[in-house]
Amino acid sequence: MVLNCEDASGRLVWNDELSVGIWMADSDHQEIISLINQVLDAMAAKETDVRLSRRLDELIVFAKQHFQREEELFVRYDYPELRSHREVHRFLENKIMSYKNAFLAGEAELSQTAFLLKDWIVLHIRGVDKKYTRFLHSRGVA
Repeated sequence: MVLNCEDASGRLVWNDELSVGIWMADSDHQEIISLINQVLDAMAAKETDVRLSRRLDELIVFAKQHFQREEELFVRYDYPELRSHREVHRFLENKIMSYKNAFLAGEAELSQTAFLLKDWIVLHIRGVDKKYTRFLHSRGVA
């Protein structure tokens, strides 16, 4: 299990431990979890590479939109860790693309790709994203 955020089937499950207490971010994170679960379902159903690639692309597009929304919020409230958080986002964008490319090239196993996607979102929320909660709450953002 990925830090108590999986159900018995291995799908990610939203819980209070993942909440950062910012409505926009929590809503986006829930959608990312839903998209990751769709990718996992597609992998389990052995969908074609074309269909799986589309699902991964949907995840990538939404993740980029989420990163942009977070960064706009950070700019608006002058978050002091904007630069380092932005760098993490660029790193994650590249990492997700590398997961997709490695899987589609047959260089990564299905289970490895699934674990990496789940690990990425849970650790990112619990680590990097939780850091901005107190700052944004002090600015009245909820």
